[in-house]
Amino acid sequence: MITLPSIGSSLHFRPFARFILAAVSITAFTGHPLLANEEPPMQFLANGTLVGLRLGGRSVLREADKPNGFFAQLFTGVSVKEIQFQTVTVEKDRIFLVAPNGFPRLEFSVSEAGGKLILALVRVEGMPLGKDSSLMFRAATSVPLIAEPGGANVEVESDGKGIRVYWISPIHRADGLKNFGSVSLHQ
Repeated sequence: MITLPSIGSSLHFRPFARFILAAVSITAFTGHPLLANEEPPMQFLANGTLVGLRLGGRSVLREADKPNGFFAQLFTGVSVKEIQFQTVTVEKDRIFLVAPNGFPRLEFSVSEAGGKLILALVRVEGMPLGKDSSLMFRAATSVPLIAEPGGANVEVESDGKGIRVYWISPIHRADGLKNFGSVSLHQ
């Protein structure tokens, strides 16, 4: 819900002027033009949980036993610890993620083309070294999705009820890539 700042009682706006002010505020907040009637392809709660995933203009996310969203999987020497990224900021075509203690920090580019949603990991900070660390994107879906990896260090799992995408040891870029690997999601 977007709340506009209060307007002083000495100022009077005509209804059309109020509409323009609201349109500018919504466009600045979401990064999407109001008149295009578009919803962003991904929406998150303040705690980092993914609550909206749209492909081809259709919502495909469903509630699940485990939370949807981005996670770091860190090997602690004995077991793997899963940490949900709890600070998620979406700015136009970028998603910025920060773990609860401040690290790791990630940046993804997000694009849509031909009914596909493409997530590319473009920046990694503070990720532990070693092949036992990975990043995971998990989404329970209402329809089967196809997830195509882009890069040797990206692995995908899909079972018709959801997808899991793993960026294995995401501190190394594959030869010739400008990012740390990507995934393309479509129906």
